[in-house]
Amino acid sequence: MLYAVYIVMIKRKVDREDKLDIPMFFGFVGLFNLLLLWPGFFLLHYTGFEDFEFPNKVVLMCIIINGLIGTVLSEFLWLWTFHMGEPDM
Repeated sequence: MLYAVYIVMIKRKVDREDKLDIPMFFGFVGLFNLLLLWPGFFLLHYTGFEDFEFPNKVVLMCIIINGLIGTVLSEFLWLWTFHMGEPDM
């Protein structure tokens, strides 16, 4: 549900897709995630709601592959198609 809201908000805030600076957009997404979501780890751990532990090598590799292919690559290709615009006929 949050992903759908995220996509709709991008379409509403950016009137023309060629105005969107893709590297700066991803930079701000990462910055906001770092600043707003990082304290949640400590809150969940110290309240006992969820225990934090470092992942082993297999889990860490799965997280990295999923992050790169499933999130970064798909978002980059989606934004790039809008950035390229309509093909000339």
